[in-house]
Amino acid sequence: MAGCDIGISIGGSDNSPGYDIIAYNNTLVGNNDGITVSQTTHNAQVWNNIIYNSGHRNLNDANAGLSYCDYNLYYQSQEACGSHNVVADPQFVSTSFKSPLDFKLRDSSPARGAGRDGNDIGAYANGGEVIGVRR
Repeated sequence: MAGCDIGISIGGSDNSPGYDIIAYNNTLVGNNDGITVSQTTHNAQVWNNIIYNSGHRNLNDANAGLSYCDYNLYYQSQEACGSHNVVADPQFVSTSFKSPLDFKLRDSSPARGAGRDGNDIGAYANGGEVIGVRR
């Protein structure tokens, strides 16, 4: 998700709270908030996400609704949770919002192998897709 107010919003409503929601292996670029967890969320989990250039907050856990949060890569250290996070440039192929836009990881990326269970952090880290291209 790129260029939005909130990259990922986890939660429910007062009438229908969110339980056991998992957000993993996402690449979030240039959003105001990277991930927001609402006050009506319980037992949410967040791991293996890249949060790059958030304008306001990387992670906003409004009511401590996260039960597990770790192995995320933050480009800028703001709010963070867990002890296995990486604060570094993820080294995308291209971060320009002009063509060509490609949020795939370079081979030298610190996100490679730094995720949960030794996996890469981010979306489609090993795929042949061009991440960020609008079709």
